[in-house]
Amino acid sequence: MISMDDFESLVANLPIGVAVLQNDKIVYANTYLLMMTGYSYSDVENKSVLNFLHPDDKEIFIKRLEKRKKGEPLRNEVIYRILQKNGSIILTKVETKDFKIQKEDLVLLLVKNIGSSMLIYQPLEITSSLIDSLAFNNSFGIWIDDLNDNII
Repeated sequence: MISMDDFESLVANLPIGVAVLQNDKIVYANTYLLMMTGYSYSDVENKSVLNFLHPDDKEIFIKRLEKRKKGEPLRNEVIYRILQKNGSIILTKVETKDFKIQKEDLVLLLVKNIGSSMLIYQPLEITSSLIDSLAFNNSFGIWIDDLNDNII
């Protein structure tokens, strides 16, 4: 039988970001999520998720929050750009699940860094924003190939 300490250690060290929200505030973040974003637990504890989302994605989160409060159905997966502590942007797939503990409404977030692997399937605005960020916010040279291996 697994002990509660073992279970907590397992969740803390899963190879996917895990967060729990209560009233839009982060009340739990696992080690992997903190490593992915560069924040410490004290940086995120009791802070709104909005503090960590790309400005263009905040409206999406707010609309989902309003629908959740009204009890309207939501897709369980959403793509968000998250701002890392160092100012970089990461593209993530976030899966959500509502649940209750001791009559408290909570939201479980499973956060996966999908990086460039999903750029081809994203709206042009997201892809353009990420490419601009990559091109103008680093000290390295880059080139981008299209699907036919042509440099663009």
